[in-house]
Amino acid sequence: VYMGALEPLGEKRNWNALFKGLGIFMMIYGTFLFFGAFTGATNPLDPLKVLKEGRAVAASSTLPSKLEFERVESLDDLLKRVASHKGPVMVDFRADWCVSCKELEENTFSDPRVIEMLKGFKLYEVDVTQNSEEQKKIMRHFGIFGPPAILFFVNSDEVRSKRVSGYKPPEEFMKIIEGVKR
Repeated sequence: VYMGALEPLGEKRNWNALFKGLGIFMMIYGTFLFFGAFTGATNPLDPLKVLKEGRAVAASSTLPSKLEFERVESLDDLLKRVASHKGPVMVDFRADWCVSCKELEENTFSDPRVIEMLKGFKLYEVDVTQNSEEQKKIMRHFGIFGPPAILFFVNSDEVRSKRVSGYKPPEEFMKIIEGVKR
């Protein structure tokens, strides 16, 4: 309003027209943010995501709205858990400060198609936020330089060709999962 979004432009041009345009844009975006907050959106860059995905339909299905990972704190514990599970395993290396990790969580790991494809996988998470000696040891063991990194195991053997480094959108990630399942 202060930028003149609701004022008639009249004879004033140049900078006033620019400020008016910015003011109108900010009002519209603010309205979207306000609406998004009431519909449960969590991403300010996409406040209408809930409407685009049809969250009401997804919420009524039997699928969880996001993947549930078991946190692993040590290399020995991770190796034991992977070895004891007969079937596919996915290990996600993440950190709180990692922007690509947040993109994976927000876009890929919350996608209903990805959640469906990962049924039957045991999901483990290694949080390397603190960069402790144990966390460094785990990353060195697997040759990981930093998050995000996702490793897949089948019957305790890593499927190295399907290792993921960095962000992958849901469509690309589903192709990788399909390759692990074969």
